[in-house]
Amino acid sequence: MRFKIIFRVITMKFSQSKLLLTVLLTTTFITTNVYSARCKIPKSYYKHVSCTSDKRYFLAKADSGKAVALINRGGRESADLMIYQKVLANKMNEGLLPVLKNGKVGYINGNGHLVIPLIYDKLNGASWARGFYNGRAVVKKHGKLGVIDTNNQVVVPFSSQIHSISDFSARKATMIKRGMSITLDVNGREIAQKTRSKPIKKQASKQRNPTRKKNRASQRRKPINSEVAFSKERLNELFRDYQVSSEITEEYNPIPQRPINNTKMQLFPEKSDGKWGFVDNKNVTMITYSFDEVTPFSQGLAGVRINDKWGFIDKAGELIVDFNYTNTGVIKSPTDKIKPFTFYKNTAWVGNLKDGTKLCIDTMGKNKPCPSDF
Repeated sequence: MRFKIIFRVITMKFSQSKLLLTVLLTTTFITTNVYSARCKIPKSYYKHVSCTSDKRYFLAKADSGKAVALINRGGRESADLMIYQKVLANKMNEGLLPVLKNGKVGYINGNGHLVIPLIYDKLNGASWARGFYNGRAVVKKHGKLGVIDTNNQVVVPFSSQIHSISDFSARKATMIKRGMSITLDVNGREIAQKTRSKPIKKQASKQRNPTRKKNRASQRRKPINSEVAFSKERLNELFRDYQVSSEITEEYNPIPQRPINNTKMQLFPEKSDGKWGFVDNKNVTMITYSFDEVTPFSQGLAGVRINDKWGFIDKAGELIVDFNYTNTGVIKSPTDKIKPFTFYKNTAWVGNLKDGTKLCIDTMGKNKPCPSDF
């Protein structure tokens, strides 16, 4: 980091006090973004690529900002992210990336393998998940905070009495439990802290008021080995901005995000290098080529297939209906008026019973009766 500082000093003498007043008139400060200097985007066929917290991997995004893949330093795809609703690239620590699917949090590695299952709740605050530090991550399950390791073993048991836990960035963490501040080591054990109580000054007068002595004793702060009591108001004050201040902003991402009008924008299927995506009427790629098969957009949703599973995305590339359906579940006949995996009257045909009865879902993925004209 380079600094260039120019000072112009004006010295003024005051006759009475003979003080010198130094006034700073001009300061020029030149900084270099350390993160962007470390992050070198590899060449790839993806249009938008940004850095992650792990210098070995990079995040490829659609024009909408939707995460579509992890790529390695060679510019090749290492993990497909289309099946996830969201990811946190700035929390990819120790090779594990937080992912969100169906409202549940899990962690994948750089090759896309699900290392920590999708069983945890979203955290409150500016970020819905934490990264791993020294092999530990703070997670929430059934509304209770706890800590797990990279093998998904519980280090700090989940408890409704835990108000907050900081990251184990220095192999230690601070936990607020039952209004107490407790320091934990990396194994989740409480670290003993020595506290000293101040000596009590002797009274000059020989006569002592026993009532006064009792009051003073009750007001005197008692030493606590490893816990310091706080009021509820003080706790809220201390941790009101905790999660916000501890987050890494994505200022290093140079991609400007723009809102997409899902109802008016027209997108068309397009195939490239054996994969399907979607382009606009100017042939600009709006949803990257990540799918093995697609259906045209209808009522704001399009059917997309990865391997043998079908799901539905919107025009922003967000996964709306999970990949739960297969071609083998659909029984086609020459009399069918509607194509499978295409929405019509807010209904999509996604399968059949053995007797031929069609199975349908609504635009939220919930089962519903198929219309008579299907």
